[in-house]
Amino acid sequence: MKIRVFISATSTDLRSYRQSASEHLSSDKLEVIVQDDLPPDHQTVREMLLDKLAPCDAVVILLGFAFGAEPVGRPENARRRSYTQMEFDLAAALSKPIYLFVARDDCALDAIPQEPEELQKLQSLHRRQLMSTDKLYYEFSTVEELCKQLSKVEFKPYRSPQRP
Repeated sequence: MKIRVFISATSTDLRSYRQSASEHLSSDKLEVIVQDDLPPDHQTVREMLLDKLAPCDAVVILLGFAFGAEPVGRPENARRRSYTQMEFDLAAALSKPIYLFVARDDCALDAIPQEPEELQKLQSLHRRQLMSTDKLYYEFSTVEELCKQLSKVEFKPYRSPQRP
């Protein structure tokens, strides 16, 4: 049985990195899951992502500089989140092992994000929050460097947390 790995990244600045990571990791032992097209509304996106993430053994987050797209119809009490930020939030809520790969400032991005200042601030805050935790993360500036870092990860079958 293959180990299933979900790869998350914004299409604006890291689409080619996500594609390269997917190709690099795909093997007879690993099945890579990527979600490119998401429905526009908040609830449907959440349900779709839960269906995709729940059977995965691990989640790889490629953290760039673009906020990216966000679903419409966000509940009043919900934080404003992009699709990729939702993927992180749901993976964490499901207690999935998360492997964080952070684009350095000198990263050769697919495109320089041209987003409103509000979205830039939201993504900058998200980056700071993820990078300030005690969790290990890897940095990259090129596709080759990302793939080299990914080669060091030993993905294992996920076992849901057991109650004591």
